[in-house]
Amino acid sequence: LRLGRYHDAVLTNLKATDADATFLSFCKGSNGVYPLGYVPHNWHFIVAAAGYEGNGAMTLRAAQQTAQRADMTMLETLTMMQQFIVAPLMAQARFGRWDEILATQEPPAALPYPTAIWHFARGRAYAAKGELDAARKELAAYEVAAADPRNETNVLWGINYAPAVLKVGGPFLAGEIAAAAGDHAAAIPLLTEAVAAEDALNYNEPADWLLPTRHSLGVVLLAAGKAAEAEAVYRADLGYDGKLSRSCQHPENVWSLHGLHECLSRRGNTVEAPLIK
Repeated sequence: LRLGRYHDAVLTNLKATDADATFLSFCKGSNGVYPLGYVPHNWHFIVAAAGYEGNGAMTLRAAQQTAQRADMTMLETLTMMQQFIVAPLMAQARFGRWDEILATQEPPAALPYPTAIWHFARGRAYAAKGELDAARKELAAYEVAAADPRNETNVLWGINYAPAVLKVGGPFLAGEIAAAAGDHAAAIPLLTEAVAAEDALNYNEPADWLLPTRHSLGVVLLAAGKAAEAEAVYRADLGYDGKLSRSCQHPENVWSLHGLHECLSRRGNTVEAPLIK
């Protein structure tokens, strides 16, 4: 994954899920944390890898496989499983499955972190559909769930606390809503804030925020006629500028390659553009 070999990462983790199935077929019983943490983790990693590869069908399948392996009775004890149950929402948001998001039931009220992610995804869906008042209501609900004090003790995988992860979603959703309203001047600083919040997260595999903020920022910059700035964003995401830490880079991912190609094409580059394509 760190080298941009996303398809290899998918294939490797599919082999891991086969090994899991074989093991569990022979070893009945609790097996401790193994079926609760490691088995869904292999599917969760496929969500990330297939997402960067641009394989929507595999991303959505892996997200459902991840979520269905979470023990709903232990979400408050093993809090990392809260990441598993929101995986479908993040995958659906990545591939524009807006109606599927809006058909998803709200998480249990006792779980403010997945509730916030649910509102984020719904806000993205409404913004994409042009229903901006509904999107703004979801943003307000997101901010309420994100501010819930129970998040302060929710540490995901022992690496990132929930409030740090949710710090990404507020400006991200607000920026998307502003962009959908045609207010690029407001959207760009909001999405830039979301990028900074994503970069500030501690490294995890897969990342605790699975919807890359730079991809949205690049789109809005292009829409605002700022192709040079968009190009810089895509180059940074791909690691082509050498300025970001490895944890913030996603080498050769299809989204930023596509965005970079669009930027190069707009400024008439006939040397690098064909290579990127």
